[in-house]
Amino acid sequence: MEYEENRRGKEKCEQEIRAQKLIEGHHQQKLVNAITVDITGKVAHRKGHKRKRVNHQDKPNCFLQKSKAVPQVKLLCGADMLESLGKPNLWKNEDVTEILSSFGIICITRLGSNASNFIYESDILWKYKHMIHLVEEWITNDVSSTKIRRALRKGMSIR
Repeated sequence: MEYEENRRGKEKCEQEIRAQKLIEGHHQQKLVNAITVDITGKVAHRKGHKRKRVNHQDKPNCFLQKSKAVPQVKLLCGADMLESLGKPNLWKNEDVTEILSSFGIICITRLGSNASNFIYESDILWKYKHMIHLVEEWITNDVSSTKIRRALRKGMSIR
């Protein structure tokens, strides 16, 4: 019985990860498309709004060129989530590899967590350490998604 529940939970998690990959890919493509839009296009005047300048001749050419910088989609997580990625048999190696190689991670560390040590101890995290950006939390913040989920399960207020 317990094995069956664990298997179903794992399958549901895998389905959610696949769906998340599709969503991330969609948004990454939207970002690429948004950056390559020609900024010299004419802007229509709408009633109640300020008119936009259409004539770009008085602007330097550098403003008329398309930007080559593309925003990136990354997984933002806490140190506990990063640690879970390195635990054997909790995540599929190919899923962790896909997340790290295609997107990368920004990890916000908390006081008392040693994210650098998690990376060092995990072969897969170590391999993609260049795709993991650690951000130190300067101001102590006791709010965590784990605590919020726990409170919601118990029917407690999260305000």
